[in-house]
Amino acid sequence: MTAGPIFVHSLFRSGSTYVFGVFRRSGVGYCCYQEPLNEFVRHAADAPDRLLEINAHDSSLLRHPILKKPYFWEFYQIREAIAPLFRKEFSYDTFFMADGHPSFPYLKSYFQCLIDNATGRPVLQCCRSFGRIAALRNAFAGTHIHLWRNPRDQWWSYQVGDYFNATTQLILNAAQLPPVLAAVREICGIPDFHDLDVDMELAHARAHPLASRESYLSFYALWMYSFLETERVADLSINIDSLTTSDVYRQHILSALARRGIDGVDFSDCSSAQARFSPDDVAFFTEAEDRAHELFQSLGRETTSVESALRLRAEHSPASRGDAPNLAASADRARKVALRQMDALAEAQRQVTAKEVALAESQRIVEVRGEELAGARYRSVQLEAEMQGVKAQLEGAKNAFSSLETQLAAKDDDLATARSKIEELNRDVTRWWTMADGLDRHLKAVYATRSWRVTAPLRRIAAALKI
Repeated sequence: MTAGPIFVHSLFRSGSTYVFGVFRRSGVGYCCYQEPLNEFVRHAADAPDRLLEINAHDSSLLRHPILKKPYFWEFYQIREAIAPLFRKEFSYDTFFMADGHPSFPYLKSYFQCLIDNATGRPVLQCCRSFGRIAALRNAFAGTHIHLWRNPRDQWWSYQVGDYFNATTQLILNAAQLPPVLAAVREICGIPDFHDLDVDMELAHARAHPLASRESYLSFYALWMYSFLETERVADLSINIDSLTTSDVYRQHILSALARRGIDGVDFSDCSSAQARFSPDDVAFFTEAEDRAHELFQSLGRETTSVESALRLRAEHSPASRGDAPNLAASADRARKVALRQMDALAEAQRQVTAKEVALAESQRIVEVRGEELAGARYRSVQLEAEMQGVKAQLEGAKNAFSSLETQLAAKDDDLATARSKIEELNRDVTRWWTMADGLDRHLKAVYATRSWRVTAPLRRIAAALKI
Protein backbone atom coordinates (compact mmCIF):
# COMPACT_ATOMS: atom_id res chain seq x y z
CA MET A 1 0.00 0.00 0.00
CA THR A 2 1.37 3.40 -1.00
CA ALA A 3 0.84 6.24 1.48
CA GLY A 4 1.38 9.93 0.96
CA PRO A 5 -0.55 12.65 -0.83
CA ILE A 6 -2.39 12.15 -4.11
CA PHE A 7 -1.80 14.75 -6.81
CA VAL A 8 -4.19 14.94 -9.75
CA HIS A 9 -2.64 17.06 -12.53
CA SER A 10 -4.82 18.30 -15.38
CA LEU A 11 -5.85 21.20 -17.53
CA PHE A 12 -9.14 23.00 -17.10
CA ARG A 13 -12.32 21.35 -18.42
CA SER A 14 -10.85 17.85 -18.36
CA GLY A 15 -13.16 16.30 -15.77
CA SER A 16 -11.06 17.56 -12.88
CA THR A 17 -14.01 18.80 -10.83
CA TYR A 18 -15.73 15.46 -11.31
CA VAL A 19 -12.67 13.50 -10.11
CA PHE A 20 -12.28 15.91 -7.19
CA GLY A 21 -15.92 15.26 -6.28
CA VAL A 22 -15.41 11.49 -6.51
CA PHE A 23 -12.63 11.64 -3.92
CA ARG A 24 -14.48 14.12 -1.72
CA ARG A 25 -17.66 12.01 -1.57
CA SER A 26 -15.72 8.82 -0.85
CA GLY A 27 -16.36 7.21 2.50
CA VAL A 28 -12.64 6.56 2.95
CA GLY A 29 -12.13 10.10 4.29
CA TYR A 30 -9.87 11.83 1.80
CA CYS A 31 -9.13 15.50 2.44
CA CYS A 32 -9.55 17.11 -0.97
CA TYR A 33 -8.11 20.42 -2.09
CA GLN A 34 -9.61 21.72 -5.32
CA GLU A 35 -7.15 23.79 -7.37
CA PRO A 36 -4.58 24.79 -4.71
CA LEU A 37 -3.03 27.24 -7.18
CA ASN A 38 -6.27 28.99 -8.12
CA GLU A 39 -5.91 32.76 -7.75
CA PHE A 40 -9.11 32.75 -5.67
CA VAL A 41 -7.23 31.16 -2.75
CA ARG A 42 -5.48 34.51 -2.18
CA HIS A 43 -8.66 35.64 -0.42
CA ALA A 44 -7.67 33.48 2.57
CA ALA A 45 -5.60 36.51 3.55
CA ASP A 46 -7.83 39.47 2.72
CA ALA A 47 -11.42 38.14 2.70
CA PRO A 48 -11.57 34.50 3.83
CA ASP A 49 -15.38 34.30 3.66
CA ARG A 50 -15.09 34.66 -0.11
CA LEU A 51 -13.70 31.11 -0.17
CA LEU A 52 -17.29 30.00 0.44
CA GLU A 53 -18.71 31.90 -2.53
CA ILE A 54 -18.17 29.33 -5.31
CA ASN A 55 -20.93 26.80 -4.77
CA ALA A 56 -23.59 24.70 -6.48
CA HIS A 57 -24.94 27.67 -8.44
CA ASP A 58 -21.54 28.28 -9.99
CA SER A 59 -21.20 24.55 -10.72
CA SER A 60 -24.40 24.71 -12.73
CA LEU A 61 -23.19 27.70 -14.75
CA LEU A 62 -19.89 25.97 -15.53
CA ARG A 63 -21.58 22.60 -16.20
CA HIS A 64 -19.63 21.10 -13.29
CA PRO A 65 -20.89 18.21 -11.17
CA ILE A 66 -22.91 19.46 -8.23
CA LEU A 67 -20.82 19.57 -5.06
CA LYS A 68 -22.38 19.48 -1.61
CA LYS A 69 -19.85 21.92 -0.16
CA PRO A 70 -18.22 25.01 -1.70
CA TYR A 71 -15.18 24.41 -3.90
CA PHE A 72 -12.72 25.89 -1.46
CA TRP A 73 -14.27 24.54 1.74
CA GLU A 74 -11.10 22.73 2.79
CA PHE A 75 -9.04 25.89 2.29
CA TYR A 76 -11.49 27.85 4.42
CA GLN A 77 -11.00 25.41 7.29
CA ILE A 78 -7.25 26.17 7.40
CA ARG A 79 -7.41 29.77 6.20
CA GLU A 80 -5.23 31.14 9.00
CA ALA A 81 -2.47 28.64 8.22
CA ILE A 82 -2.35 29.26 4.46
CA ALA A 83 -3.05 33.01 4.47
CA PRO A 84 0.61 34.05 4.93
CA LEU A 85 1.88 31.40 2.50
CA PHE A 86 -0.15 31.79 -0.69
CA ARG A 87 1.45 34.20 -3.16
CA LYS A 88 -0.06 35.87 -6.21
CA GLU A 89 2.77 34.60 -8.40
CA PHE A 90 1.79 30.94 -7.83
CA SER A 91 -1.19 31.07 -10.17
CA TYR A 92 0.46 32.32 -13.38
CA ASP A 93 3.64 34.41 -12.99
CA THR A 94 5.85 31.47 -11.96
CA PHE A 95 3.84 28.84 -13.82
CA PHE A 96 7.05 27.32 -15.19
CA MET A 97 9.66 26.53 -12.58
CA ALA A 98 12.15 23.83 -11.60
CA ASP A 99 13.60 22.80 -8.23
CA GLY A 100 16.22 25.54 -8.30
CA HIS A 101 13.78 28.36 -9.03
CA PRO A 102 14.01 31.10 -6.37
CA SER A 103 10.26 30.90 -5.72
CA PHE A 104 9.99 27.12 -5.44
CA PRO A 105 10.76 27.03 -1.67
CA TYR A 106 7.69 29.27 -1.14
CA LEU A 107 5.55 26.98 -3.29
CA LYS A 108 6.86 23.91 -1.47
CA SER A 109 6.08 25.44 1.93
CA TYR A 110 2.54 26.21 0.82
CA PHE A 111 1.89 22.66 -0.42
CA GLN A 112 3.50 21.23 2.71
CA CYS A 113 1.11 23.30 4.82
CA LEU A 114 -1.87 21.86 2.92
CA ILE A 115 -0.58 18.33 3.42
CA ASP A 116 0.25 18.84 7.09
CA ASN A 117 -3.19 20.30 7.85
CA ALA A 118 -5.18 17.66 5.95
CA THR A 119 -7.78 15.84 8.05
CA GLY A 120 -7.38 12.69 5.95
CA ARG A 121 -5.17 11.46 3.15
CA PRO A 122 -4.64 14.62 1.10
CA VAL A 123 -5.85 14.81 -2.50
CA LEU A 124 -4.62 17.87 -4.39
CA GLN A 125 -6.42 18.41 -7.68
CA CYS A 126 -4.27 20.86 -9.68
CA CYS A 127 -5.13 22.58 -12.97
CA ARG A 128 -2.07 24.87 -12.90
CA SER A 129 0.75 22.46 -12.10
CA PHE A 130 2.05 21.05 -15.39
CA GLY A 131 4.77 23.70 -15.69
CA ARG A 132 6.29 22.61 -12.36
CA ILE A 133 5.15 19.01 -12.06
CA ALA A 134 8.69 17.59 -12.06
CA ALA A 135 9.66 19.85 -9.15
CA LEU A 136 6.51 18.89 -7.24
CA ARG A 137 7.16 15.20 -7.89
CA ASN A 138 10.70 15.54 -6.57
CA ALA A 139 9.53 17.44 -3.50
CA PHE A 140 6.59 15.25 -2.51
CA ALA A 141 6.21 11.51 -2.44
CA GLY A 142 2.87 9.84 -2.97
CA THR A 143 0.93 9.31 -6.18
CA HIS A 144 0.84 11.67 -9.15
CA ILE A 145 -2.04 11.18 -11.60
CA HIS A 146 -2.38 12.69 -15.06
CA LEU A 147 -6.01 13.40 -15.92
CA TRP A 148 -6.59 14.40 -19.54
CA ARG A 149 -9.23 14.76 -22.23
CA ASN A 150 -9.27 14.92 -26.00
CA PRO A 151 -8.29 18.49 -26.88
CA ARG A 152 -11.09 19.20 -29.35
CA ASP A 153 -13.95 18.64 -26.93
CA GLN A 154 -11.90 20.25 -24.19
CA TRP A 155 -11.37 23.45 -26.17
CA TRP A 156 -15.06 23.66 -26.99
CA SER A 157 -15.74 23.23 -23.29
CA TYR A 158 -13.50 26.25 -22.67
CA GLN A 159 -16.09 28.34 -24.52
CA VAL A 160 -18.58 27.99 -21.65
CA GLY A 161 -17.30 31.42 -20.59
CA ASP A 162 -14.43 33.81 -21.18
CA TYR A 163 -12.45 32.86 -18.07
CA PHE A 164 -10.68 29.78 -19.44
CA ASN A 165 -9.52 31.44 -22.65
CA ALA A 166 -8.24 34.30 -20.49
CA THR A 167 -6.18 31.86 -18.39
CA THR A 168 -4.51 30.62 -21.57
CA GLN A 169 -3.21 34.14 -22.19
CA LEU A 170 -2.04 34.51 -18.58
CA ILE A 171 -0.15 31.21 -18.71
CA LEU A 172 1.50 32.27 -21.96
CA ASN A 173 2.54 35.51 -20.25
CA ALA A 174 4.38 33.64 -17.49
CA ALA A 175 8.07 34.14 -16.81
CA GLN A 176 10.62 31.66 -18.18
CA LEU A 177 8.21 30.55 -20.90
CA PRO A 178 9.53 27.51 -22.81
CA PRO A 179 10.69 28.42 -26.35
CA VAL A 180 7.91 26.55 -28.14
CA LEU A 181 5.25 28.33 -26.10
CA ALA A 182 6.99 31.69 -26.57
CA ALA A 183 6.79 31.08 -30.33
CA VAL A 184 3.08 30.31 -30.05
CA ARG A 185 2.48 33.47 -28.03
CA GLU A 186 4.15 35.54 -30.74
CA ILE A 187 2.26 33.81 -33.56
CA CYS A 188 -1.07 34.34 -31.81
CA GLY A 189 -0.30 37.97 -31.02
CA ILE A 190 -0.95 37.64 -27.31
CA PRO A 191 -0.14 41.01 -25.69
CA ASP A 192 2.44 41.14 -22.93
CA PHE A 193 0.55 42.49 -19.93
CA HIS A 194 1.34 42.24 -16.22
CA ASP A 195 -0.20 43.80 -13.14
CA LEU A 196 0.11 43.37 -9.39
CA ASP A 197 -3.62 42.59 -9.33
CA VAL A 198 -4.46 39.26 -11.03
CA ASP A 199 -8.03 40.45 -11.58
CA MET A 200 -6.65 43.24 -13.75
CA GLU A 201 -4.62 40.70 -15.74
CA LEU A 202 -7.71 38.55 -16.30
CA ALA A 203 -9.75 41.61 -17.27
CA HIS A 204 -7.11 42.62 -19.82
CA ALA A 205 -7.10 39.14 -21.35
CA ARG A 206 -10.90 39.08 -21.48
CA ALA A 207 -10.84 42.45 -23.22
CA HIS A 208 -8.43 41.11 -25.87
CA PRO A 209 -9.96 37.80 -27.00
CA LEU A 210 -8.23 35.77 -29.69
CA ALA A 211 -9.83 34.76 -32.96
CA SER A 212 -10.88 31.10 -33.16
CA ARG A 213 -7.76 29.81 -34.95
CA GLU A 214 -5.36 31.58 -32.62
CA SER A 215 -7.48 30.55 -29.64
CA TYR A 216 -7.31 26.86 -30.54
CA LEU A 217 -3.62 27.02 -31.50
CA SER A 218 -2.65 28.59 -28.17
CA PHE A 219 -4.83 26.14 -26.24
CA TYR A 220 -3.57 23.11 -28.15
CA ALA A 221 0.07 24.12 -27.62
CA LEU A 222 -0.56 24.21 -23.86
CA TRP A 223 -2.44 20.91 -24.11
CA MET A 224 0.49 19.23 -25.88
CA TYR A 225 3.10 20.71 -23.54
CA SER A 226 1.05 19.65 -20.52
CA PHE A 227 0.57 16.19 -21.96
CA LEU A 228 4.27 15.65 -22.65
CA GLU A 229 5.45 17.01 -19.28
CA THR A 230 2.84 15.27 -17.15
CA GLU A 231 2.98 11.89 -18.88
CA ARG A 232 6.74 11.93 -18.36
CA VAL A 233 6.55 11.96 -14.55
CA ALA A 234 3.03 10.78 -13.59
CA ASP A 235 2.45 7.40 -11.95
CA LEU A 236 -0.89 6.90 -13.64
CA SER A 237 -2.62 8.34 -16.70
CA ILE A 238 -6.42 8.66 -16.74
CA ASN A 239 -8.34 9.65 -19.86
CA ILE A 240 -11.76 11.05 -18.96
CA ASP A 241 -13.24 10.13 -22.35
CA SER A 242 -12.47 6.43 -21.96
CA LEU A 243 -13.48 6.60 -18.30
CA THR A 244 -16.87 7.76 -19.59
CA THR A 245 -17.42 5.20 -22.35
CA SER A 246 -15.57 2.02 -21.37
CA ASP A 247 -16.45 -0.21 -18.43
CA VAL A 248 -13.27 -2.19 -19.08
CA TYR A 249 -11.10 0.93 -18.93
CA ARG A 250 -12.91 2.12 -15.82
CA GLN A 251 -12.17 -1.16 -14.05
CA HIS A 252 -8.56 -0.98 -15.22
CA ILE A 253 -8.16 2.44 -13.62
CA LEU A 254 -9.80 1.32 -10.36
CA SER A 255 -7.38 -1.62 -10.18
CA ALA A 256 -4.39 0.62 -10.90
CA LEU A 257 -5.50 2.98 -8.14
CA ALA A 258 -6.01 0.13 -5.71
CA ARG A 259 -2.45 -1.05 -6.32
CA ARG A 260 -1.35 2.36 -5.11
CA GLY A 261 -3.48 2.19 -1.99
CA ILE A 262 -6.25 4.37 -3.37
CA ASP A 263 -9.66 2.81 -2.64
CA GLY A 264 -13.23 3.89 -2.09
CA VAL A 265 -13.70 5.78 -5.37
CA ASP A 266 -16.53 5.20 -7.81
CA PHE A 267 -16.44 6.38 -11.43
CA SER A 268 -19.64 4.68 -12.57
CA ASP A 269 -21.39 8.02 -13.08
CA CYS A 270 -18.57 9.56 -15.14
CA SER A 271 -19.98 11.54 -18.05
CA SER A 272 -17.77 13.67 -20.28
CA ALA A 273 -19.39 15.38 -23.26
CA GLN A 274 -18.12 14.12 -26.61
CA ALA A 275 -19.18 15.88 -29.80
CA ARG A 276 -19.51 14.54 -33.31
CA PHE A 277 -17.38 16.83 -35.47
CA SER A 278 -18.00 17.56 -39.12
CA PRO A 279 -15.29 17.48 -41.81
CA ASP A 280 -15.07 21.28 -41.56
CA ASP A 281 -14.53 21.02 -37.80
CA VAL A 282 -11.82 18.40 -38.28
CA ALA A 283 -10.07 20.55 -40.90
CA PHE A 284 -10.17 23.53 -38.53
CA PHE A 285 -8.61 21.55 -35.69
CA THR A 286 -6.09 19.70 -37.86
CA GLU A 287 -4.63 22.90 -39.33
CA ALA A 288 -3.79 24.30 -35.87
CA GLU A 289 -2.60 20.96 -34.51
CA ASP A 290 -0.23 20.36 -37.42
CA ARG A 291 1.26 23.79 -36.95
CA ALA A 292 1.76 23.13 -33.25
CA HIS A 293 3.40 19.77 -33.95
CA GLU A 294 5.88 21.44 -36.29
CA LEU A 295 6.76 23.98 -33.62
CA PHE A 296 7.27 21.32 -30.98
CA GLN A 297 9.49 19.26 -33.25
CA SER A 298 11.56 22.26 -34.36
CA LEU A 299 11.96 23.84 -30.91
CA GLY A 300 13.33 21.16 -28.66
CA ARG A 301 10.90 18.25 -28.57
CA GLU A 302 11.87 14.94 -30.13
CA THR A 303 9.61 13.79 -32.92
CA THR A 304 9.19 10.44 -31.17
CA SER A 305 7.79 12.16 -28.06
CA VAL A 306 5.15 14.03 -30.07
CA GLU A 307 4.31 10.92 -32.07
CA SER A 308 3.97 8.86 -28.88
CA ALA A 309 1.59 11.47 -27.45
CA LEU A 310 -0.49 11.40 -30.64
CA ARG A 311 -0.69 7.60 -30.57
CA LEU A 312 -1.94 7.63 -26.97
CA ARG A 313 -4.41 10.34 -27.86
CA ALA A 314 -5.66 8.27 -30.81
CA GLU A 315 -6.11 5.22 -28.58
CA HIS A 316 -8.53 7.19 -26.42
CA SER A 317 -10.19 9.18 -29.18
CA PRO A 318 -13.98 9.24 -28.64
CA ALA A 319 -15.70 6.78 -30.94
CA SER A 320 -18.03 8.12 -33.59
CA ARG A 321 -21.56 7.95 -32.38
CA GLY A 322 -24.67 7.37 -34.45
CA ASP A 323 -26.38 10.62 -33.61
CA ALA A 324 -29.47 11.49 -35.55
CA PRO A 325 -28.39 13.25 -38.78
CA ASN A 326 -30.54 16.29 -38.13
CA LEU A 327 -29.15 16.67 -34.61
CA ALA A 328 -25.56 16.34 -35.83
CA ALA A 329 -26.19 18.87 -38.60
CA SER A 330 -27.72 21.30 -36.11
CA ALA A 331 -24.73 20.93 -33.79
CA ASP A 332 -22.39 21.52 -36.72
CA ARG A 333 -24.24 24.70 -37.69
CA ALA A 334 -24.21 25.89 -34.08
CA ARG A 335 -20.44 25.40 -33.85
CA LYS A 336 -19.89 27.30 -37.08
CA VAL A 337 -22.02 30.16 -35.81
CA ALA A 338 -20.07 30.12 -32.53
CA LEU A 339 -16.75 30.25 -34.42
CA ARG A 340 -17.95 33.16 -36.55
CA GLN A 341 -19.13 34.95 -33.43
CA MET A 342 -15.79 34.30 -31.75
CA ASP A 343 -13.91 35.69 -34.73
CA ALA A 344 -16.27 38.65 -35.00
CA LEU A 345 -15.84 39.40 -31.30
CA ALA A 346 -12.06 39.21 -31.58
CA GLU A 347 -12.09 41.49 -34.64
CA ALA A 348 -14.46 43.93 -32.98
CA GLN A 349 -12.26 43.98 -29.90
CA ARG A 350 -9.18 44.61 -32.06
CA GLN A 351 -10.97 47.56 -33.66
CA VAL A 352 -12.07 48.84 -30.28
CA THR A 353 -8.53 48.46 -28.99
CA ALA A 354 -7.14 50.31 -32.00
CA LYS A 355 -9.65 53.11 -31.45
CA GLU A 356 -8.83 53.15 -27.75
CA VAL A 357 -5.15 53.45 -28.62
CA ALA A 358 -5.92 56.27 -31.07
CA LEU A 359 -8.15 57.96 -28.49
CA ALA A 360 -5.49 57.56 -25.83
CA GLU A 361 -2.94 59.10 -28.20
CA SER A 362 -5.31 61.99 -28.94
CA GLN A 363 -5.89 62.48 -25.24
CA ARG A 364 -2.15 62.39 -24.67
CA ILE A 365 -1.64 65.05 -27.34
CA VAL A 366 -4.43 67.16 -25.83
CA GLU A 367 -2.83 66.78 -22.41
CA VAL A 368 0.58 67.72 -23.80
CA ARG A 369 -0.89 70.73 -25.59
CA GLY A 370 -2.80 71.62 -22.44
CA GLU A 371 0.39 71.45 -20.43
CA GLU A 372 2.16 73.56 -23.04
CA LEU A 373 -0.70 76.09 -22.97
CA ALA A 374 -0.66 76.16 -19.19
CA GLY A 375 3.09 76.64 -19.31
CA ALA A 376 2.71 79.43 -21.85
CA ARG A 377 0.05 81.07 -19.70
CA TYR A 378 2.28 80.77 -16.66
CA ARG A 379 5.19 82.27 -18.59
CA SER A 380 2.87 85.04 -19.83
CA VAL A 381 1.88 85.81 -16.24
CA GLN A 382 5.55 85.80 -15.28
CA LEU A 383 6.43 88.11 -18.19
CA GLU A 384 3.54 90.40 -17.30
CA ALA A 385 4.78 90.57 -13.72
CA GLU A 386 8.31 91.17 -14.95
CA MET A 387 7.05 93.86 -17.32
CA GLN A 388 5.18 95.56 -14.49
CA GLY A 389 8.39 95.44 -12.49
CA VAL A 390 10.31 96.94 -15.39
CA LYS A 391 7.65 99.62 -15.78
CA ALA A 392 7.96 100.43 -12.08
CA GLN A 393 11.74 100.54 -12.40
CA LEU A 394 11.40 102.75 -15.49
CA GLU A 395 9.03 105.09 -13.67
CA GLY A 396 11.47 105.25 -10.78
CA ALA A 397 14.30 105.93 -13.21
CA LYS A 398 12.25 108.69 -14.80
CA ASN A 399 11.62 110.28 -11.41
CA ALA A 400 15.27 109.95 -10.53
CA PHE A 401 16.22 111.47 -13.89
CA SER A 402 13.85 114.40 -13.32
CA SER A 403 15.35 114.93 -9.87
CA LEU A 404 18.83 114.79 -11.37
CA GLU A 405 17.80 117.32 -14.03
CA THR A 406 16.54 119.66 -11.28
CA GLN A 407 19.76 119.18 -9.33
CA LEU A 408 21.76 119.72 -12.52
CA ALA A 409 19.92 122.97 -13.23
CA ALA A 410 20.63 124.12 -9.68
CA LYS A 411 24.26 123.15 -10.10
CA ASP A 412 24.35 125.07 -13.40
CA ASP A 413 23.04 128.15 -11.58
CA ASP A 414 25.63 127.67 -8.85
CA LEU A 415 28.31 127.22 -11.49
CA ALA A 416 27.25 130.40 -13.29
CA THR A 417 27.32 132.31 -10.00
CA ALA A 418 30.73 130.88 -9.17
CA ARG A 419 32.05 131.77 -12.61
CA SER A 420 30.72 135.35 -12.20
CA LYS A 421 32.37 135.54 -8.79
CA ILE A 422 35.60 134.24 -10.24
CA GLU A 423 35.50 136.79 -13.02
CA GLU A 424 34.87 139.53 -10.47
CA LEU A 425 37.74 138.30 -8.35
CA ASN A 426 39.95 138.09 -11.42
CA ARG A 427 39.14 141.74 -12.15
CA ASP A 428 39.94 142.71 -8.52
CA VAL A 429 43.21 140.77 -8.70
CA THR A 430 44.10 142.52 -11.93
CA ARG A 431 43.23 145.92 -10.46
CA TRP A 432 45.22 145.30 -7.31
CA TRP A 433 48.09 143.80 -9.29
CA THR A 434 48.18 146.95 -11.50
CA MET A 435 48.08 149.17 -8.40
CA ALA A 436 50.91 147.16 -6.75
CA ASP A 437 52.99 147.32 -9.91
CA GLY A 438 52.52 151.12 -10.09
CA LEU A 439 53.52 151.55 -6.48
CA ASP A 440 56.54 149.34 -7.04
CA ARG A 441 57.70 151.40 -9.97
CA HIS A 442 57.10 154.66 -7.96
CA LEU A 443 59.07 153.25 -5.07
CA LYS A 444 61.95 152.29 -7.31
CA ALA A 445 61.93 155.82 -8.67
CA VAL A 446 62.06 157.25 -5.13
CA TYR A 447 64.95 154.93 -4.27
CA ALA A 448 66.79 156.23 -7.27
CA THR A 449 66.55 159.94 -6.24
CA ARG A 450 69.57 161.88 -4.81
CA SER A 451 67.55 163.04 -1.82
CA TRP A 452 66.75 159.40 -0.82
CA ARG A 453 70.42 158.59 -0.87
CA VAL A 454 71.39 161.83 1.07
CA THR A 455 68.83 161.14 3.78
CA ALA A 456 69.85 157.51 4.20
CA PRO A 457 72.03 158.19 7.33
CA LEU A 458 69.18 159.98 8.96
CA ARG A 459 66.81 157.03 8.39
CA ARG A 460 69.30 154.62 9.93
CA ILE A 461 69.64 156.82 13.04
CA ALA A 462 65.88 157.01 13.32
CA ALA A 463 65.58 153.26 12.97
CA ALA A 464 68.23 152.77 15.67
CA LEU A 465 66.42 155.12 18.01
CA LYS A 466 63.17 153.04 17.49
CA ILE A 467 64.97 149.89 18.55
